[in-house]
Amino acid sequence: MTEYYNFKSLAIGLSLGCILHVLADILTHSGTALFFPFSKKRVKMAVVTTDGIVEKGVFAILVGVLVLRYM
Repeated sequence: MTEYYNFKSLAIGLSLGCILHVLADILTHSGTALFFPFSKKRVKMAVVTTDGIVEKGVFAILVGVLVLRYM
């Protein structure tokens, strides 16, 4: 089974995706509770407004890059 799947790449991709998701949450106005069970304090930078023009622009660019990459 390992000859068909590269589990190291899968683990790196999943880890990177989780880390980037948390970092993206920190950039919003509501932020995220990084240490939730131990602290309810939210970490936020308030750079991006959710459902705002910046978020939609970044999403459109990322989708465009993915479409062009896998065409």
